[in-house]
Amino acid sequence: MRALMKPGLWLQKITTRPPETDQIEVAIRSFEAVLPIAERARVAPLPSPVIAGDSLREDEPTAES
Repeated sequence: MRALMKPGLWLQKITTRPPETDQIEVAIRSFEAVLPIAERARVAPLPSPVIAGDSLREDEPTAES
């Protein structure tokens, strides 16, 4: 069975990359949104809100520049 899985795992290894910080933050916010209310008190919120379109960093060029 492992021999059948190896090619797929190799392909996955070369075609994926670790998530960026903003992607992780969105995932955490999504998880927080679906937590039951009783569990939300046990989880500390993130310090900054996620705003749509806020992922553009200052060092990245924009279409205007």
